[in-house]
Amino acid sequence: MTGLQDAGPLRILIAPSRYVQGPGALGLLAGQLEVLGIKRPLLMGGPTSLSVSKPLIDAGCTEKGIETESTEFKRECTYDEVARIAEVCVSKECDAIISIGGGKGIDAGKAAATGTAIDIGVVPANRMSSFPTDKLERYSLQGKLSKFGADVPKIVVPTIAATDAPCSALTVMYSWEHVYQTFLVYPTNPTMVAVDTNIIASAPARFLVSGMGDALATWFEADMTFRTNGVNMPGGSPPMTALAIARLCFDTLLRYGVQARIAVEANATTPAMEKVVEANILLSGLGFESGGLSAAHGIHNGMTSLEAKMKDIDYAGLKRPPMHGELVAFGTQCEMVLEDRDTEFIRSVMRFCKTVGLPSTFADIGLKGITENDIEAAAHACAKDVLLSTMNRAYPEPDAEGHFYPWAAIRDAMKAVNAMGEAFPDISHPEYTGMKSMSTPGSY
Repeated sequence: MTGLQDAGPLRILIAPSRYVQGPGALGLLAGQLEVLGIKRPLLMGGPTSLSVSKPLIDAGCTEKGIETESTEFKRECTYDEVARIAEVCVSKECDAIISIGGGKGIDAGKAAATGTAIDIGVVPANRMSSFPTDKLERYSLQGKLSKFGADVPKIVVPTIAATDAPCSALTVMYSWEHVYQTFLVYPTNPTMVAVDTNIIASAPARFLVSGMGDALATWFEADMTFRTNGVNMPGGSPPMTALAIARLCFDTLLRYGVQARIAVEANATTPAMEKVVEANILLSGLGFESGGLSAAHGIHNGMTSLEAKMKDIDYAGLKRPPMHGELVAFGTQCEMVLEDRDTEFIRSVMRFCKTVGLPSTFADIGLKGITENDIEAAAHACAKDVLLSTMNRAYPEPDAEGHFYPWAAIRDAMKAVNAMGEAFPDISHPEYTGMKSMSTPGSY
């Protein structure tokens, strides 16, 4: 063997073909569609997202001679819902799917638009088709390849900045009961991501804060993947660019996060808010996918096993169960403990979480009074998630029970974070002047 074959895994970075952000972006979306040659897109989203976004998109499309069709998202990203959206696209002869809304709607639209995907878990037999096995080698997590989408361009219009899903080439799949099942990986990222920050600013602040929680994990997970010689989502080594993006994401959140939250609470679009929206959606999207995932998201995945026991949390006028980014933020603090980060560093990150309104205790994620048995059950579920395989101290191979990581260590990390969170002073929404960029041993 010679050349690159001797050098180990290739460094791979993947990204959307086009990213557009700013106030009034949806009114100008038709011009972007025209450049891409799209003439008949299917608009897909929940009733609220469609009612807000469709008139803005349609007004520009009418001027450009672009016809649109629409269908409502049924609230959960399941295989059945993905198949339904794809069928609507094909039957109406649409040449793109524009996914409008939050994380699940966006994920469902991406899945419905794609032509091929690798499914990491088990898929119903009628969704499967054969595919050359050598095509799987580019992916870090090799699974069966499905072919079920409409095979049209994927266009994403997030109406909230609650996750880093918009830019990614993957979809997280759930059951109708909102239990995490698996994720799908695609050969390409969205053709375009368009973010209208006027719409983002009009959404409840809790969505933006949840997005900060999702983005907070990006640098920790990319850093850990890099240090353990792990692989990123497209199956390569994280390039330096991905680590730099992930670190910029982290620094942006700590510098501008509180200002952005205050702006959105006032339904205002400000420079700080624009920066945090870009961090939540673009920087985190590129950073997690090309940098790699680790314990923070693996712990999130395992914690969803307790979904039925989580109580609604009332924050910033929005009462609902814990959101994806909120659980990821809790998982990030657990990952810091598992990594044995410096105590003062952990407290600094925890202070940020407390200040912007991200969880640090079981009570914060709707699990007040959680039992020891439930903690252990969740720890087992977390340890069985493949994302834990990129952690230091991960097992070379899953143990007899399917654990990638010592489950007791995860249990103890969760209890330690909860104890620190309970002992931390209540500093929610104080006078805040910002935090300095932080570094710790092990950073690049």
